[in-house]
Amino acid sequence: MNDTLHSRFQRCVDQYRDKTALMIKIMGRYQKITWREFGESVCHFALGLSTIGVKKGDRVAILSENRPAWAISDLAILSEGAITVPIYPTSTPKQIAYILNNSESKVVIVSTGEQLQKLKSVFDDLSYLEKIVVMDRLDDQGVIQFENLLETGKKLSLAQPDLYDQHTQRTDSMDTATIIYTSGTTGEPKGVMLTHENILFNCDAADCVVPVSDEDSCLSFLPLSHVFERTVGQFFMIFHGVTIAYAEGIDKVSENMEEIRPTLMISVPRLFEKMYARVLEKVHQSPKMRQKIFFWGIHVGKRLAPYRLQGDRGPSLLRLRYAIADHLVFHKIKERLGGRLRFFVSGGAPLSREIAEFFYAAGVTIVEGYGLTESSPVISAN
Repeated sequence: MNDTLHSRFQRCVDQYRDKTALMIKIMGRYQKITWREFGESVCHFALGLSTIGVKKGDRVAILSENRPAWAISDLAILSEGAITVPIYPTSTPKQIAYILNNSESKVVIVSTGEQLQKLKSVFDDLSYLEKIVVMDRLDDQGVIQFENLLETGKKLSLAQPDLYDQHTQRTDSMDTATIIYTSGTTGEPKGVMLTHENILFNCDAADCVVPVSDEDSCLSFLPLSHVFERTVGQFFMIFHGVTIAYAEGIDKVSENMEEIRPTLMISVPRLFEKMYARVLEKVHQSPKMRQKIFFWGIHVGKRLAPYRLQGDRGPSLLRLRYAIADHLVFHKIKERLGGRLRFFVSGGAPLSREIAEFFYAAGVTIVEGYGLTESSPVISAN
C-alpha cells in the first residue's frame, strides 16, 4: 500500500474510533473530539476544498493559532494531494505576503478576524491568491466560512460515499506534502520542501527513542507552523493514537497542564527556564528550613541520577533518602506539571545542563532532540 500522511491517519481513525483524539477549551471547559469525528471532519473539509478548486499540487496556506481546525485543515489539504504552507500567526502582513507569493499559494485558511485583516492589508500585492477561508464565524462577504466548506463536503460524501477514497489515492509517498519557511542565515526566508515519506520516516525513526501509546495524552502549545511541533507534536502523536489537547496560549500552559494532566509534552528550553526560575523564586520566599529541605532533596536526586541513567537502582540508603526527598520536595513539582508526566521532549535550542540535571533529579525526564527543518526535523535525541 502507498503510505502517505493521510492514509496513515485514516488507519488511526479506523483503529481508535470512539477514543478521544483532540481536546480544545470552549466556554471554560475542555471539550473532546473523537477519532471518528476527527476523521469525518478531515473527509468533509477535503471534499469542501475540492469544490473551490483545490487539486493535487496546489499550495494551500494555513495562518492560524493551534486549534483542531489547524490539524483538520492540514490533513484535508494532504488528502487532496495539495501542499500545506504553514505561516506563523505572529507574522507581519509583509511576511505573510512574501510567503504566499513565493509559495504561489492559491488558497489561504485563516483563523480569526485579526489574521484576516493582516491579509487584507496586503491583498493587492498577492499574485496567486484566489480564495480565503476563515475558521471563525465572520460577517464578511469576501471570504468562505470553514463551517460552510465542511457542510458542503458532508453533502458530497453522503451523495458519493467513495468519493473521498478516490481523492486520497491520487497522492504518492514521494509527493511534496508541505513547504515550511525557515529564516536561514541570510536574505528572505527559504521554503523547505518535505515529502510525505520524509515526515513518515522521521516519525517511524523516533519510535525507538520516544515510546508512546494510545494511553498517552499531550498538551500542544508550540506553534504548528514550526516543523518540530508539526512532526513530533502532531503527526507522531496522531500515528500513535495519543490524545492532543491544545493549550489556550503560552501564558496558560501551567494552568492547562494541571487541567489536562498530560503524560507527554513537546517544548523548547524557554519553558523549562521559566519553570525553573518560578520554582527557585518560591523556594527563596519560603522559611529557611524548607529551603534546606529543598536543596537537600535536589542534592540527593543528583547523586542518584548517574545510577538511574545506567539503569541501576543505586545504593539502598541513597534510594531511601530519595524516597524521602520525593515525598517532601519532588511530588509538589510533579503535581504542578499535572502529576502524570512521563517525560518532556525539548528541541529548537540548546537545553542548559543545570536545568536538565535539576529536572532529572526531581524525577522529571527531559528528552532532548536536535534537528532542523530540512531533516523533517529530528536528527538525533538522547
